[in-house]
Amino acid sequence: MCKSFNNLIIIVTILLSSCVQNSETAVETFENKNVSRRIASEKKKSDFEALSVQMSPRIGDREYIFNVLLYVFGPSADALITSIIYNNSAAYNGSCSQYEAVYSAGGVPLNGNYIIDDAKANCNNSSLNLPVVGTENSIREGARLQACEILVNNDNTLFYAIEKEVGTVANRTTFSINPTSTTITKIYNRFYPGFAIDPVFLNNLLNISQSSQLTTSKDRFKLVLLTVCMTADWQIP
Repeated sequence: MCKSFNNLIIIVTILLSSCVQNSETAVETFENKNVSRRIASEKKKSDFEALSVQMSPRIGDREYIFNVLLYVFGPSADALITSIIYNNSAAYNGSCSQYEAVYSAGGVPLNGNYIIDDAKANCNNSSLNLPVVGTENSIREGARLQACEILVNNDNTLFYAIEKEVGTVANRTTFSINPTSTTITKIYNRFYPGFAIDPVFLNNLLNISQSSQLTTSKDRFKLVLLTVCMTADWQIP
């Protein structure tokens, strides 16, 4: 009897031991699967991050920004935007072309500079190595906003931009043509050729330009031109 009972205890002990081992094996298997899944997940994530590329818009260099502002505000803007934009090569990038360089006698650069046949700037050694596209930076934006402000506050450059939309202004003092949806859209398209103006932006700009705080047509156009000029996206070619 005792012997049979002892045998039963031994069998139960063996069974319990087997269950515990199987349970531990099952837990280990489950944990191993989870670890494997985590490793696979991390590997996929790592592979995805390695393959992913951060995209940023290509921004125009000094030549591009110079030409847009010259197109909108006319020849009278040349000297100003040359000084503020074009000659600010470190902020705007845009290397000069060695093929345009005019060397002094003997083929030696004059005072370390390549003198180009262009009144806008000297093509010095540092300019030759600049990136061909622009990059975002605070100095660049500060100079651009400054240029916009000066250009709309100069009668010659302001009325050049206005006359391109409304025709010749015979008397700037008595100028009394107010901005319309059509003229605002045309001004927008000079900065953003080929792009449709957002209707909400157009409506807001039209409403603001008709504010009673702006007492003259000149001030109303000045506001429109300054607002569009200060938007940043026209710098993307």
